[in-house]
Amino acid sequence: MSGEMQLQMKRIADLEEELQRDREAKRQASQGLKVSELSSELACCVCKDWLVHAATIQCSHSFCWSCIDRWLQTKQFICPVCRKEVTREPVRTRAVDQVVQKTVLQTSEEEKAEFAQRVKAAEEEEVRDKKHLAELEHHISEALKAGKKFFHISQLWGKKDKETFKKGVGQYAGNARETYCKLTGMTVQWVHSADSTQLNVALHNVGLGTLVGALSWGEIWRNGNDIQASALTLSARVSALAKSALQIREGFGDFFVSFLNQNGSVADKVHRLNVTYCQDSFRQCLDAHDFDVVVVGSESSEQIKLLAEEKEIPNLHCSGANPLTWTSQTPYAFGLQLPSTLYTQQVIRQAAARHLTTAVMIRDGDSEFQRLSAVSASEWIRESGLKLIGPSVSWRTQWMALTRCALVTVGGVTRCRCGAPEEAESLGYKYDSESPGFYEVAETTSHGDPGLVAFVEGVIEDVRAQGEDPQLVLNLLSSAESGLLAMKSKSFKYQMYYGQSVLADGSNLTFNDAIYNFGSGQWHEALRFADPIFGSTEAMVTRYLAQFGHVPSDDSAACIAAGVSLTYSLQKYGRSLVGLSPSERRVEIRRSLGQLNDETFFGRIRFDRNNQNVGRLPISWQLTEDGAQRLVLPPEFTVEELRFPSPSWQVKAGCPSGFGSSFGSPLPTECNACQEGTFRSTSTPPLQFSECEPCPLGRGTLPGERGSVDCPLCPAGRYQNGSSFGICSPCPTGTFANISGSVDCQPCDVDSYADEPGLDSCKPCPESSSQPQVGQASCICDVGSYRQAGLDGLACLPCDPVLPGGTTVHRNSRGPEDCVCPSGTHWYRPSSRSPLAYCRSCARGLLCPGGFDKGQQQAPLQARGYAAGLPAYPGAGPAYIISCSNNWQCPGELPLGECQPNSYGTACNKCNAGYYERDGRCQSCSEPLDVVPMLVALAFLLVAAGGFYVFATRMDRSHRVARRNDSLFIIIAAAGLTFLSVNALPIFSKIDVQLVEPLRSLRLILLVLSLDFDLLRPDCWKGGGEHPVSSYFGAIALYPCGSIALLCLFAIAKFVFKKDVTWYEVKYVHGVLTLPLAPGSFSLGYHRDVMCWRDDTHFLMLAMSFLPFFGVVVNFVVTIGTMVFRYPRKLGRQGGAKYVKQWSFIFGHFVPK
Repeated sequence: MSGEMQLQMKRIADLEEELQRDREAKRQASQGLKVSELSSELACCVCKDWLVHAATIQCSHSFCWSCIDRWLQTKQFICPVCRKEVTREPVRTRAVDQVVQKTVLQTSEEEKAEFAQRVKAAEEEEVRDKKHLAELEHHISEALKAGKKFFHISQLWGKKDKETFKKGVGQYAGNARETYCKLTGMTVQWVHSADSTQLNVALHNVGLGTLVGALSWGEIWRNGNDIQASALTLSARVSALAKSALQIREGFGDFFVSFLNQNGSVADKVHRLNVTYCQDSFRQCLDAHDFDVVVVGSESSEQIKLLAEEKEIPNLHCSGANPLTWTSQTPYAFGLQLPSTLYTQQVIRQAAARHLTTAVMIRDGDSEFQRLSAVSASEWIRESGLKLIGPSVSWRTQWMALTRCALVTVGGVTRCRCGAPEEAESLGYKYDSESPGFYEVAETTSHGDPGLVAFVEGVIEDVRAQGEDPQLVLNLLSSAESGLLAMKSKSFKYQMYYGQSVLADGSNLTFNDAIYNFGSGQWHEALRFADPIFGSTEAMVTRYLAQFGHVPSDDSAACIAAGVSLTYSLQKYGRSLVGLSPSERRVEIRRSLGQLNDETFFGRIRFDRNNQNVGRLPISWQLTEDGAQRLVLPPEFTVEELRFPSPSWQVKAGCPSGFGSSFGSPLPTECNACQEGTFRSTSTPPLQFSECEPCPLGRGTLPGERGSVDCPLCPAGRYQNGSSFGICSPCPTGTFANISGSVDCQPCDVDSYADEPGLDSCKPCPESSSQPQVGQASCICDVGSYRQAGLDGLACLPCDPVLPGGTTVHRNSRGPEDCVCPSGTHWYRPSSRSPLAYCRSCARGLLCPGGFDKGQQQAPLQARGYAAGLPAYPGAGPAYIISCSNNWQCPGELPLGECQPNSYGTACNKCNAGYYERDGRCQSCSEPLDVVPMLVALAFLLVAAGGFYVFATRMDRSHRVARRNDSLFIIIAAAGLTFLSVNALPIFSKIDVQLVEPLRSLRLILLVLSLDFDLLRPDCWKGGGEHPVSSYFGAIALYPCGSIALLCLFAIAKFVFKKDVTWYEVKYVHGVLTLPLAPGSFSLGYHRDVMCWRDDTHFLMLAMSFLPFFGVVVNFVVTIGTMVFRYPRKLGRQGGAKYVKQWSFIFGHFVPK
């Protein structure tokens, strides 16, 4: 032993010497450093404070002795700074302590006092540890003197572990043994064969609770159908022993066994349970007695499974929710508790059903339960389609001292991942290294609440750096209260929260902070199931409450369920145990339990192939308004409504003034800023509803102003009359308010306007504009001016600069495009290339209405009685303007170049094919010909011709008779001329006369008598209108043809009828040809489409006119002149009577005075 101690001391001296060298090098390199610069070198990186009782590990990093001791006790055998492996015990470094003390002396009095308190606390802890170590050494020494040995439970270790342990135990003694056990990193489960209460307490005090289990055993013999059972509790810590022992003793022994034995039977079978509690070791109990079944109430029950499996004894466990602890290697072990991996499933699925999309999760990496919960929760999140927000690379760099999260590079992308792939694979889940994961902290190194709170605050900052706050929070920390405190301090917003919600005494949190939070477990007193022993869950809880004054806990309920499962499975599925051997009884119990699939107060109990209860889902509760944990999930197990969403932190603290709390759920969920037009002057108590009040008349908030604590007077230019919902609305355009606190606005006066809302006075109308109405938003431009659209505030502009001579059609014109030419003028451009135009006076034959036509400047129209040609280009004048033959052909108000339907031509005097011209209109050739007037006219002509003949052949009668006949002829001719004059009036004077019967027929008769051949519709049978040249030629040829016809008549009378016809008579009758005047169609004015001095037709007709002019007109005038000149001389000479008679057709019309 002395050699080993010397070796240990030498190793410690080497470490101190190495440390001294490092410190000396640092001292020389840092001479002249300030205290602030030394603090980083003399501070513990775990507690972030001055080193107290400095201890140095093999990598030369120094820590407080208590800090590094706690670090290594959690099996983290790596340096907190450099992460190198730690394989040797830390060494106390007194030199560093001295440097720290001297440095602290240079700090403030407050800091020195705080350091002194820490040193004092560390020294007291060191004294306690020495005392406990001495006590432990004493008891171990006494046990060794008595011949007792330490042994290792071989069923739990492999061969290599055993050899390493035995070798290590041989090298270390005293407190070195504890160090060895920690540094080897082994799950140490070694038990002293001579256990005692005093030894257990000593081991617990020095942190060796994991090395020794406290066992209590009991046995009772039974007869007949009595079942011999043992109740065992095994805990990792002595402090938990009493709790576990109380739960199994109270729930299973004092309650269930007592109830069953008092009632004496289940259905038709009588069963009794004889139970005591063992005080010896479990192996000794099993070796000493034949037990039928073992009931285990502790979580640390793995060794009991193995020992019971050796004996093939059925063992029911009231704990063991971890599904990884149940395998096919222990078929005699049955776990009543449901898989803990399902705890979060229902909450996550409810979040997805309520359309939540994002989640964040934080777990305690030192707790196996929380590690498995986080892995399973990740699977449920993936299954539900939620997005899990995971840690970033920068977060891991900042908090690497408190987390085991690692950087993983996949596909060239580096991510931070917490948890190992083996964790997911052990539960049968697929590990996805590319998807985000959860956050993790090693709680044992976080140094209590302050460190853990700071860690969670760092998580919150990292989550917010990636986007908005998540909608679902899973707080899987063992100290969940610290995480919730961090969320409160950061106002971390969520709609659903899962995590521990039981607040410890003296907590910084209140009931309000945890309201609506979710938690999960195995059982709840509000469950409603039927039970074969107690009748129902409610009946069991009532009996338990009456007996113990409280409801059963999860573990107690599971222990009661173990008794119900054991008893009812034998009653329903088993056979009688009477006469069976112990092994046969155990087989029957195991077989009966395996067949169990029935409803109990614990819910349906059914064991899977690994014998863990999977009969139902775990339950979830919420902390509700009354302070109770109400059962809310699964929905089929409860009548309580799930509360959603969680109130915000602001609601939990009470909404401040200017805010109201929202309605719609049992509790308000958000503090909403008072909307515009409302206010709240007082704050709202926590978790209470409140409303914002509407502003009174004349007072209010500005639009968009929220969170008001009062309503000030509306400023000038604004009003509030109640219809605007408390908002100080700007006065509408056309109105104003010149005082504060206005209830309404006043309209602007005449010749003023308000072109923008919120004015406190109206603006006067600018020049060239006016406003005849009140309450207007703008002034209107007078006629002749305009204002650019959208520029209401500018002055009106005249039209002359953009269109000389122009004006506007109406007032309030909105642009230069509204400028038009006034009536009597038209828009005119001098040339097709001219960019400018002006208003030109309307020419004769045109009609200029001015203004617009179909969005364009109005072109001039044809005036009545005139035809005008198309312009050469837009804005040009007409190609020509001519006077039409009559107003029927040119009615006026037609666009330039257009004619009436079915007509065409320059002067619109031609008819389309199938039409003929009559009275200036083109009429259809399909209309029947009016023959009666033509027949009457023909008969009249025949009578007239006969009369002319008689008149012509009787010229030798007496003078009286000749005068009478001549007078009659003159009367008839005068009557014809009168009717022809009436008919010719519409043509030449353009007076519209619409004749009615019998005047219309009489006019047709006279037209026939006037030789108007248009009555025969030549346009219809010729296939088109006559050419002006041919028409003119016919008019010229009419007189020669008539003369020839008369000569033929006189020739027939003379040579056929042998009448006495003289040449003088023939000449006299030729004067009749002057009676029927040539119709207007024979004149040049009729053919208005012939342009004088422009068309070839005009030149040809002009040439043809020389013949009748000189042959008829000039000849007639010369003849008359000659005869008149010769008349006096001839009258007095011989043959004068003959001369007078010869020219009587002339002299008879002229009476010389």
